[in-house]
Amino acid sequence: MTAAPWMDRSLCRIPTYRPLFADRRPHGMSQTKRNAAAKAVCGRCPEEATCLTYAMQAEGTTAASHRAGIYAGRTAAERAQLAGAESDDDASDGQDGAA
Repeated sequence: MTAAPWMDRSLCRIPTYRPLFADRRPHGMSQTKRNAAAKAVCGRCPEEATCLTYAMQAEGTTAASHRAGIYAGRTAAERAQLAGAESDDDASDGQDGAA
């Protein structure tokens, strides 16, 4: 499968940054530091808005526990919240998340 043209222009495709977005974090880097570094890259990326649209459409209302990675500077939990999806806490305790 060929990547969409916007993906080829995204900063996360640059080899220096790829480890920040991979399934396994770079050796010696905490998840918190990795997320902060990835978010900083996304904040400078010319394709951030397109990336967010892509992630939100692809993930729909999927719960955070079934999402992965950083897209457009947002973690899986942040994207789930934007989508109005059940949080992992809501899903586990049977609540619908409504206040």
